[in-house]
Amino acid sequence: MDTDGGFLQAASSSRRLNWALPTTLKRSTSTASSSSLGLRTLRRYLLKLTPIEGRDLLPHVKNAYCTLVLLDKDMREIKGEKRRTPVSKSPTNHPMWSPLKSAVLRSMESSVESHQPLGIGVAAAAEEYTFGTTVNLRRAKYVLVKCKEKGQVQTEDLGRLLLALDDLDTAGIERHAWYDLQLHAGMKRVQGRVRLACRIVREPSRKQLWLAAEHMRQEIVVKDHYLYLKLHPVSFSGKTAVEWLLCHGLNRPMHGGITCSTEEEAMLVGGCLVRAGIIAPVSGAASFQNTSWKYYRFGVHHLDPLVQQDKQQECDLFLTDQPMLKDRK
Repeated sequence: MDTDGGFLQAASSSRRLNWALPTTLKRSTSTASSSSLGLRTLRRYLLKLTPIEGRDLLPHVKNAYCTLVLLDKDMREIKGEKRRTPVSKSPTNHPMWSPLKSAVLRSMESSVESHQPLGIGVAAAAEEYTFGTTVNLRRAKYVLVKCKEKGQVQTEDLGRLLLALDDLDTAGIERHAWYDLQLHAGMKRVQGRVRLACRIVREPSRKQLWLAAEHMRQEIVVKDHYLYLKLHPVSFSGKTAVEWLLCHGLNRPMHGGITCSTEEEAMLVGGCLVRAGIIAPVSGAASFQNTSWKYYRFGVHHLDPLVQQDKQQECDLFLTDQPMLKDRK
């Protein structure tokens, strides 16, 4: 299967998103003490959206920015999934919010040979805004893009865009397009357009995550740590994991094909590992943090022998070459 930026592409043959459902994987042995292991897997979709630039906004506009909000089917805002671009530094009514991505696109559209640095595409990925990390993207139906001017009343917009997620199904390939700003209630005039880049990808599969985790387990230092005078044996910090993940960019993928070019991607992979139960925090909420005081432990190192045995069986299931059921489309 092809990968895109470290995440599997969301293959779909129609214009509507084909949300994946949980599947069950089973492994049985033919020995005298036969056993089975049932696993339910669910791979989330992630929306990566980038407001790149605007053109021909209202003449008086000089400090424009965008807010991005996910809406459900009833047009209500989904809490925890709101992003805001930095204020454009352009003094004209042609704001630019993603200079690197704009430079990449202009280089691709130009007939003149480009001499841009090799890593500019990786740096441009840091200007993406990712949705679906806090809540499942299956709950969302629309993306609302508001173009605003700094210093104006919050209710006064320069224009809005309402995009249906079904129309943004790009099969993991980034798509760029210009959209005309639209009027909304209370506005007397609107003009201009905004250029957006978007792609919908899927989280890594469970097998990819196990391969990456075993790769990490072989290379990072796992040792005893103390936090508030309490011992946490065979553990590692979130910062250690992020540093290791960032060492595996596009030119050095992890086992399984996952790559991390930015800290955001490393945090996403770490969150996937926690949700899958492959690693677990030694205390506190089941979340992944890039800190030196939040410690984690591999599931195969769990202090409970029964849990450790289950995780080892799951690891063996995904790392062996035995046939496995694929995620349902």
